[in-house]
Amino acid sequence: QRANVATPTFHQERILQHADGFLFEIITNGLALMPSYRWAIPPADRWAIIAHVRELQQKRQASATAAPPAAAPAAADKPAGVK
Repeated sequence: QRANVATPTFHQERILQHADGFLFEIITNGLALMPSYRWAIPPADRWAIIAHVRELQQKRQASATAAPPAAAPAAADKPAGVK
């Protein structure tokens, strides 16, 4: 409702390309409408958040690549004479 700004997902290609240090900087100092969490989140916890986000990204990418391709019709489903 506030500012009606779409929030980016951590699975966007541009976010996947960001270095961990850049994400740490964003959490620390804020960016655009995101406030600074310098005082609210200790540095060790900021790094733990980044590690967790990276793990979620890897799991999502792994499940996307492991998805089975569209099923090909079985030999029994083909009409007679079709190889």
